[in-house]
Amino acid sequence: RARHLGLERAVALKVFRPPVGAGGSDALSRFQLEGISACRVSHPNAVTVLDSAVSTQGIPYLVMELLDGHTLYFEIVRKRQLSVRRCLQIGIPLCDVLVAAHAAGIIHRDIKPENVMLHRGAGGEVVKVLDFGLAKLLGAEPPSVAPVVTGQNDLVGTPVYIAPERLEGKEYDGRTDVYSVGIMLYEMLAGQVPFADRN
Repeated sequence: RARHLGLERAVALKVFRPPVGAGGSDALSRFQLEGISACRVSHPNAVTVLDSAVSTQGIPYLVMELLDGHTLYFEIVRKRQLSVRRCLQIGIPLCDVLVAAHAAGIIHRDIKPENVMLHRGAGGEVVKVLDFGLAKLLGAEPPSVAPVVTGQNDLVGTPVYIAPERLEGKEYDGRTDVYSVGIMLYEMLAGQVPFADRN
């Protein structure tokens, strides 16, 4: 939480913290891409990035709207199963913002309950999609350049929500986000993901 002096408003400040060891350049690229991607998605259900820069100490940061509420992950943990009505209240805005993202040439690639914020706005609850740090700009790179696993063996995404074509290293498009939404809706209704490890 910070205060934007020029705008005279409370904001969220996201500061880049490089990982220990290798992979710092990949992480920085994803951090910078988050700001670019979020700015390209102009939609009330996408978190708004107000500014980005590098501090005088050389630390990159993003300035975003400050959200008040909790994540969908917390809602599922607390209630376990959500009603069909509640799933629609969350799912429809989520799909709306993904339609806008895909139209802007952006695949989120990490749709999961932790990246869906249930924000308490002035007019009531607003579903907000967070973390475009793993987003892919369509047409910006061939599929082989954006693998599921990075050169440092870091998985790009959360396994249970990743579409099969991505796990198999095949070419993919916005339907990979649709798959993630389907897994998430199943989890919201059933209280567990469809392919949970039963061993």
